[in-house]
Amino acid sequence: MVSDDEDDNSGAKPTAPSKADAKQRAKQAHSLVERKYRENLNAKIAQLHNTLQSSHYGPKVQEDDSDNPNGPIAAIPASKVRKSDVLTEAMNYVNQTEVEMRHMENEIHRLSERVRVLEKLVRCEDCSLLKQMVNLQVQAV
Repeated sequence: MVSDDEDDNSGAKPTAPSKADAKQRAKQAHSLVERKYRENLNAKIAQLHNTLQSSHYGPKVQEDDSDNPNGPIAAIPASKVRKSDVLTEAMNYVNQTEVEMRHMENEIHRLSERVRVLEKLVRCEDCSLLKQMVNLQVQAV
């Protein structure tokens, strides 16, 4: 006959490993989620690095790069580039693009003003000098 102690022990042993198994499964699931997150983040950083390189913004490869023992920076594969460097490069690209856009806006404004002045001249608004020249030519004939 089986005693009550043996029943309690046999019942207690399966529950302890199942709790440990559950914790282990939860830990593995969490690790898997974290690994996928890191892989996705690394893939996005690599994609950003490649995009910056292909935009001709990335570090320029110099003709004579003999001073740099590691070779040109552009030759470094995306997997070897530090994430902070890629983010710094992206911030620099955004800043440079903003400056270029301001220059373009100024150029557009300058050219628009020039077109406005030329249109006034063509319509002979405020062209007293042109009228004087026409009058002189008419008088000469």
